[in-house]
Amino acid sequence: MQKLPKKTDTQGTQRTPAKLPRGIRRLSDPRYAKAPWLLTYFADGKKKRAFFATKTAALEEQAEQRRTAKKHGNAALSYSPGDHAEFTEAKELARGTDLRVVARFWAERHRPNDEPTPTVQTAIDRLTERKEDLKRSDPQVADLTTRLKVFASTFGARPFDTLTSREVIDWALSLAKTREKCGPRSIQNYFAAVRTLCIYGWRQGWAPTNPLLNVDPKTELPTVPSGRKGILTVPQGQAMLDLFHSTYPQFVPWLAIQVFRGVRDAEANRFQGEWIDAKEKTILVPGWFIDSMDEAQPGSKTRDDWLMDDLPKSFWTWLPKKLPSGTLPAPGVKLWKKIKARLAALPEPQRIPTWPSNALRHSFATYDLSAYRDPGATSVRLRHQNSRRLWSNYLAKLVSREVGLAWLNMTPSKKTTSTTS
Repeated sequence: MQKLPKKTDTQGTQRTPAKLPRGIRRLSDPRYAKAPWLLTYFADGKKKRAFFATKTAALEEQAEQRRTAKKHGNAALSYSPGDHAEFTEAKELARGTDLRVVARFWAERHRPNDEPTPTVQTAIDRLTERKEDLKRSDPQVADLTTRLKVFASTFGARPFDTLTSREVIDWALSLAKTREKCGPRSIQNYFAAVRTLCIYGWRQGWAPTNPLLNVDPKTELPTVPSGRKGILTVPQGQAMLDLFHSTYPQFVPWLAIQVFRGVRDAEANRFQGEWIDAKEKTILVPGWFIDSMDEAQPGSKTRDDWLMDDLPKSFWTWLPKKLPSGTLPAPGVKLWKKIKARLAALPEPQRIPTWPSNALRHSFATYDLSAYRDPGATSVRLRHQNSRRLWSNYLAKLVSREVGLAWLNMTPSKKTTSTTS
């Protein structure tokens, strides 16, 4: 084999060609003519190759790799220009947050082989189905569904786990300016419906946390003015009872327990017909009861038994001969709205132009206190903790003893009795 001639320097002195470092060699394959210098290296246990146009570029890259491996480990050599571009963009999007925190946040919401996170609309549908399966009262489910339908019109297509507290609060505040034209109390009620949804979704595992867990409605939402308690007059109460008695007799028991004992709305909506003993003239509300799904449900607000054995005699005149079993029928949201419209269209003095909040409970409290002037007894009937609150809430509304008794002694009018007998 013919030996290659030794290279000479500028003065003509012969010198031996420099030996290439291990991992670098020049390719003679014409396919690599533009980048014939090959650098072979190992990154994270895998063999890698890189091509360069000049030997100098290959040597510089090898030197840089050795410095990187010495400082960060051999696995760092797998970091590519594409990885660097991805990292840079991710850091910008994360706004300085540690990318490991971002990755954990994403992984918690996208676990492999798990059910995909439902949309807000799907979450609402499942919550509603759950309420119906548990035989919750129709008005309660209808009210929740109506409010969440408004929420879904904005967030329905969103994955449930992407909801944030700021978004929900801003949405609730916007209700004052949208077609709903909500006041402070309605805004609070809409927010409460969404909070129920968020609690349910969190318990189902659709989000790692409840986004509204640390939100305080008292500081984030408009304050509901306490104001004076709104009550109905005796003519208004009589007209309302007569309307139900003649047109909606199935709802009369539900209405009567509120008119003649001031039972709270929520308690009335889960009231069971079996609790009313027309023969003994008593009502026993259990602290807990077993529903049709064999699940324990709260009967009274305080979760303890509540005996009523001193109801006005007039109360029993409104009840049908046979009381329904199970939850007392109550009007749904749409029907109740229709009924209020009918009450608003009555002539004076029966007309009820606007329905006061908690009107039936406030009316009973006012008239019972006016009739008997016994705050202790009225407090017991209302299940207040003490009579101090009773005086502070209803003292300004006191009427004469005769008017108070007139409310408690309301009975069906003759013209309506004949239509329902």
